[in-house]
Amino acid sequence: MQLNSTFFVATVLQPCTLYSEHSVSALHWRSVAPNTTRARRYSQGHGRFQEMLAEQSYKLALNLDPKLAKTHQNLAVIYHIKGNYSSAEYHYKEAYKLDSSPQILLDNMRKLQRRLFDMQDNTCWRTDATLQ
Repeated sequence: MQLNSTFFVATVLQPCTLYSEHSVSALHWRSVAPNTTRARRYSQGHGRFQEMLAEQSYKLALNLDPKLAKTHQNLAVIYHIKGNYSSAEYHYKEAYKLDSSPQILLDNMRKLQRRLFDMQDNTCWRTDATLQ
C-alpha cells in the first residue's frame, strides 16, 4: 500500500506536530508550577492525548500490515486498560496467533481472563442476591 502525501500529512505529520507542541507546553508547566491545579490538569490532558495518539498509531500500523504481533499486543494493552475487554481479547488473540512466545503476552491474557471471570462472578452474585 502506497501512502499519498495528503494522507501522510493528515495522519502522521499533523498529530506529531500537535504532540510536539503539547509536549513542550506540558514540560514547561511541569517545571514552572508543578503543584498548581492548572499544571496538573494540563499534564493529565497531555497523557490522554498521548494515549489517543498511540492508539491511532497502532491502528494505522495494523491497517498497513495486520501481521504485526507486537502492535496487536500493544493495542490490546491499551484496550485492556481502558476497559474495552472485547477489543483487548481480540487483539491479544491476534498477537498470540502471530507469535505465542512472549511471556508478557501470556501474562496479560491471563489477567484479562481473570478480570472477565471476576466480572461474570460478581454479576452472578448480584443476581443471586437480588432473588433472595
